[in-house]
Amino acid sequence: MKDEKILIIGAGLAGVSVAHAVGMRKYDGEVILLDEEGRFPYDRPSLSKDYLKGKIDQSPFLVDINFFQKEHVLYLSGKRAVRLLPSEQKVILDNDESLSYSKLVIATGMIPRRIQVPGSELKNVFYLRTYRDATELKSHMTPGRKIVILGGGLIGCEVASTVADMGLDVTIVESRSELLECALSAKVGAWLRGLLERKGVSVQLNTQLREIRGESRVEKIITDKDEIPCDLVLVSIGSIPNDALARAAGLKCDNGILVDDCGRTSEPNIFSLGDVANWPLKSGGRRPLGTYINTQQEAEAVAATLMGTPMPSPQVPKFWTDIAGQFIQVTGDINGEGEYWERGSLNQDTPYLLFRVKEGRALAVLAANASKDYSAASRIAEAQMPVTRDTIVDPAVNLRDLLRKK
Repeated sequence: MKDEKILIIGAGLAGVSVAHAVGMRKYDGEVILLDEEGRFPYDRPSLSKDYLKGKIDQSPFLVDINFFQKEHVLYLSGKRAVRLLPSEQKVILDNDESLSYSKLVIATGMIPRRIQVPGSELKNVFYLRTYRDATELKSHMTPGRKIVILGGGLIGCEVASTVADMGLDVTIVESRSELLECALSAKVGAWLRGLLERKGVSVQLNTQLREIRGESRVEKIITDKDEIPCDLVLVSIGSIPNDALARAAGLKCDNGILVDDCGRTSEPNIFSLGDVANWPLKSGGRRPLGTYINTQQEAEAVAATLMGTPMPSPQVPKFWTDIAGQFIQVTGDINGEGEYWERGSLNQDTPYLLFRVKEGRALAVLAANASKDYSAASRIAEAQMPVTRDTIVDPAVNLRDLLRKK
């Protein structure tokens, strides 16, 4: 492998994790990491929380500042790939320079979904994906200002919780019947909505945006129900895989770059992972994941295959969030067919688990402020273990005992 060259496009969590995993396997070829953003690789989850709040001065780095030197990775900052030439095994950069590769890893992430309504081009309409986005938004976070957050998903609710604590007047506009319905279930979404409302956040459900109005900057939004005066608008209506490079190069894409469970694309020497990769799931089907845990697991699978020791890794979705002071962890798809079995209560100051069970098997679990129980519960859901209602709902039953009997 000494004469081989691995080129990684994207220096977010996915790209950095592959570089690290390859280094841990003592790869003796050349590794090049291409970073379009031009900022040393940083942690994105903090952008909607501690960084926006001003609790930290900058988002934490993903790796030590000396990482690239220690791991012998050539880090090219501020370089953007504009074209892939799979037949020539080359990547063309925005300065017309070309880079050759033996193996290519595409880790270009996602881009925010844009709104298409009159007034969407006005000043003070924000999106939140990068450090620059967060810094610009943060500069407008003055107590008393009115912000409308379009979208009541994870990012929208995290930001709402953060900026409400900063003294802003916050309104969430959500087109669905409940906040966080897809990610956390309608029941948990309703509970968190109540907590956000106690913080002073106004929530409008089943509401459609029609227009954004203002002379040169935002002054109000128009919905199908009301007019809402505001100084700022944050658009948080989801993201789409940033797969334009792959599509233009002829790689198979469908809601992201299609890969197998080792991260291989339709081109045998090109791999992908993270938000941009449509990865197979252990439960069947496939979709982009991009969560912290899943991305690291995908990175291990890609690195192993790059080293010639394939390690197939169909994924079980896993993520966490912190909203209104509540720490939520999820394994599997909490929304789906089956029944919900609860352990504990959301209305008490106790750990809470919500299992989704189908045909006697635990397929997913959500934990609220229950990190101690989540470890065993997550393994039960990941293994799709047979369970009984009595053992799941009784807090006196130690979930680790169920694992020992497996």
